[in-house]
Amino acid sequence: GKPDPPTYTDLKAMSLVLHWKPPEDDGGSEIFNYIIEYRIEGSLGWMKPTKDTIADLHYKVQLFLNLLRFLLSFSQKISSIT
Repeated sequence: GKPDPPTYTDLKAMSLVLHWKPPEDDGGSEIFNYIIEYRIEGSLGWMKPTKDTIADLHYKVQLFLNLLRFLLSFSQKISSIT
């Protein structure tokens, strides 16, 4: 399964830290990494703030978009990798 939607802390002018919990059901396989993706409202595709996979349950996002736009008009998903 997928994790619940992330929360964020440490909101600063050009960054924030996303936090999430592992999914309740891992399908019987241990989860080793996560992938963060976002989509700006009205766009067709998902984008990644990093090409790396993330082993932790948090990630500091260095914002490359206007912060207000990022926070107010995006959908987010975090996928688990087994």
